[in-house]
Amino acid sequence: MTILRFGPFLLDVADASVRRGDDILKLTPKAFAVLELLAGRPNQLVTKKELLDSVWADVIVGDAVIKVTVREIRKALDDDPRDPRFIQTVHRRGYRFVGDVVRETASAFGSGAPPPRSPIAPVPDLVAREDATSQLDGWLDDARGGQRRMVFVTGEPGIGKTSLVEAFAARAAATPAVWIARGQCIEHYGSGEAYLPVLDALGRLCRCDGADAFVELLARYAPTWIAQMPALAGQVDVEQLEVLGATHERMLREMAEALEVFLDGATLLLVLEDLHWADFSTLDLISLLARRPGSARLMVVGTYRPVDLVISGHPLRGLVRDLSSHRVCEDLPLRSFDEAGVGEYLGRRFPERAFDAGVTRRIHEQTGGNPLFVSHVADHFESQDGGGLDDTVVPEGIRQVMERRFESLAEPERKLLEAGSVAGHEFDAAALVGALRSGGDKDATLDAVEERGDALAARGDFLRSVEAPPWPDGTVSARYMFRHALVQNIVYDQVSPSRRARLHRWVGEALEGGYGDADGQAAALALHFEHAHQPDKAIHYLQRAAANARRRHANREALGHLVRATELVGQVRGSERLGLLLDVLEGRGLIKRAMGDMSGAADEFDALVQTAREAGNTEREVEALLLLGSVLFWVGRERCLATVDEALARSREIDNELLRAHAAGWCAHWNLNLRGWSDDDAAACLHAVESARRHGDRRLLCLHVVRSVYLHMLRSDYDVADRAAQEGAALALELADAFDYLLVHFFRAWTLLHAGRWDELLRVLDHGEEIARKNGHELWEILFGLVRGQLCDQCFAYEEATALAEPALTRASEFPSETGQLRYHGSIVRGLAELCRNKPGNARKWLDPLEGETEHVDWMLHLPWLWGRAASRTKAKSPAQSIAVVQLLLKTARGPGERTYLALGHRVAAEAHLHAGELDRASAELEKARAVLKQGAAPLAEWRVEVTAGRLKRAQQTDGDACWRAAEECLEILAETLGEAPDLQATIRKYRDRLRA
Repeated sequence: MTILRFGPFLLDVADASVRRGDDILKLTPKAFAVLELLAGRPNQLVTKKELLDSVWADVIVGDAVIKVTVREIRKALDDDPRDPRFIQTVHRRGYRFVGDVVRETASAFGSGAPPPRSPIAPVPDLVAREDATSQLDGWLDDARGGQRRMVFVTGEPGIGKTSLVEAFAARAAATPAVWIARGQCIEHYGSGEAYLPVLDALGRLCRCDGADAFVELLARYAPTWIAQMPALAGQVDVEQLEVLGATHERMLREMAEALEVFLDGATLLLVLEDLHWADFSTLDLISLLARRPGSARLMVVGTYRPVDLVISGHPLRGLVRDLSSHRVCEDLPLRSFDEAGVGEYLGRRFPERAFDAGVTRRIHEQTGGNPLFVSHVADHFESQDGGGLDDTVVPEGIRQVMERRFESLAEPERKLLEAGSVAGHEFDAAALVGALRSGGDKDATLDAVEERGDALAARGDFLRSVEAPPWPDGTVSARYMFRHALVQNIVYDQVSPSRRARLHRWVGEALEGGYGDADGQAAALALHFEHAHQPDKAIHYLQRAAANARRRHANREALGHLVRATELVGQVRGSERLGLLLDVLEGRGLIKRAMGDMSGAADEFDALVQTAREAGNTEREVEALLLLGSVLFWVGRERCLATVDEALARSREIDNELLRAHAAGWCAHWNLNLRGWSDDDAAACLHAVESARRHGDRRLLCLHVVRSVYLHMLRSDYDVADRAAQEGAALALELADAFDYLLVHFFRAWTLLHAGRWDELLRVLDHGEEIARKNGHELWEILFGLVRGQLCDQCFAYEEATALAEPALTRASEFPSETGQLRYHGSIVRGLAELCRNKPGNARKWLDPLEGETEHVDWMLHLPWLWGRAASRTKAKSPAQSIAVVQLLLKTARGPGERTYLALGHRVAAEAHLHAGELDRASAELEKARAVLKQGAAPLAEWRVEVTAGRLKRAQQTDGDACWRAAEECLEILAETLGEAPDLQATIRKYRDRLRA
């Protein structure tokens, strides 16, 4: 790991952190990137262009954003720009790091201790694979030198991919500081378990002796992954992992970063077999690991069958093509033996015999030189009486060879293999005991089954033993793998269809009993019960598999499971069918909503509404309409409002008091958000909170408490809003609801801004932005940045406010169809920043064009927008125009009784009359403003009202000193809450000091 030391600070590049002793400094990712760049080039000028190109390469921003970021760094380092110890400003050009920097390299994994590895079975000598072996060894040497390698070993079934990789891994195991992790993809219909081979590989590695440091590393750098590995619960407190709001992108990034930290002192060989069955998420991780810039001691070896990709249309085919075009992967195709290779194999297998060319030729012709087929032909001859190779008889083909060998087995061994072929490519002996006993084998105890399995594995023609993790219920048994998928298929074909169905049911029931509520086998259980002709149970486990995938943030796999469930619903008979279809459609809609596919989610929820009506289930219909309205907010807001109106009307027909209250409160929230204030809607929102609390429904309580913050905020009940926000945050955390957790922090930030509690505001913004950044929620990060921009407007830090508005405006221009909210909010922050500059004309250029976009934009934004429009006209000395806008502002704020903007409205009106020389009317408006302020605190308005009062006194040629002192005291109170933001504190105090001018 690269470490940069300067002064009392330690900058850890791999950890992306800066420490002072045991304390970690609070730095945004952009600030860390700037500091890393500057400290990495001590005493060198780093130009503004270099900083923008390096740190903000993906967005269009101005120089002001650099200034804001450098201020953040200086605050964290306690570095005075007037007498810098670390960062020196080079006027108009850039910045220079002037502190002494010591560069160190350290590794938590470079101690030389032998790495843990999973046991690797002995493998025979390879035949005719010298070139492939040499290439793999060379690529491993490259990886050990820091050059990441992605290798795909390809070939037809039986060509020897696994044998080659096992032999390679066995050699690598003897190499110092090489860790080996191996995972296996499993064949499924539709979507498999997300990240299955990777979690398989990591799980095996973490269970080895000596892997404690690797487990600790995963817990620190990849908590989203360790949370998916319940078997490690004894080593890591999973409940303490920071995974709220995690996303698919975060999981990928965390694993890539964790490996890079780990690989600073070790080399990892990650083997992923049978990628032609891989899930989407595993392919995404492979793509990221292959493309990620920078060095890494990593070698990934994946095996797959090209023909399977063509037949199934598997996305691995496109990924390999893309990686190859960018030259970030290697292809190692394996070919069949030629006649010489067949002869070499036979010579090694039977060293005491000499074979003429005719036998070798016939075997080559019969098998096509496929190594697996050749080995089975040799197995067949070896099993014949006399143990020799008959020079005149060559079996008809591999299937006939295996069928004959299968038929030659004793009945208990045949029954075991039949049940095993149904259980899967890999299977546990414990999964077969119940199936064999149910099939009439009363002697099938666990010990007996393991004894038979061990005997078959010792022969090596059908099975081999593999590592066996314990089941969740504590069951420990031997585990076996078929020698090849072809062998499994041949045995499977020997089982009659009716017996297959029974075996699938018995194996499924055994896994149910052993795994209970654990989800690791959900997709496999769904497959077993589907083949057992039990579609209702198959659908149940497909839903469980979808939920499991969603916990891994693998929405595509989750959707695939539910698509398959939809197909099976048609096989269900009776009244249960519509109920299952309702559940599946709801799940599909929720997944598409989580994926951001709002149009697709609307289609699913539309179907849900129609199905509920067909079933005559009014309660589910109401719930479906509410879900439909939630996504139509992003698709079509007119239709959103029509849908919630319909939901409210239908809810009046049901007897469920909680659902009626929920529907009324949910619809009322959308009305408040999009249509404006209504006392009846506010009452419905609060009644929904009371109803959910009374019924003990934590999910609905969270939903409505979070949204109640909005109406308390609009009423200027800031303390009530803050208490509700804190309760809502605790509920969202309890329920792991990332959306509501971020939403309530956004509402709380807005509340604290207007309450003048800016110290608390800064902490809320820091936390919200940290959660958003960690999980890649770009929209939420932008929204929190806009509230920070509003704070900067209030502090007259117009450059900072301008920089903070840029990401929203850039995003709005790139995705205009997404929503007008970002453009609207960003333009308000930008326009108010121009007012800070005392440039009302520029302010109007940002604010006035929004007039045609106000319909169905979040209603709370209308208040600062109208205030900014009115104030810009007053500053431009257009009192008549200002008064017209003020009237609309007062009407809007009067509905909920929003004190801040009511007082500001009267204050702007007073300013307009003052400019017009109408002193009596100005005085009357000020009295109205003061009357509003007597109703409760509104610090953003209070000091401004006092400033206008001082100006009025000056115009009246009377003593206004008390007014000016009151304004200065209000500003100082606000400034004192900015102790953690000294730059903003200095700006607002600077404004205060020149207030009377």
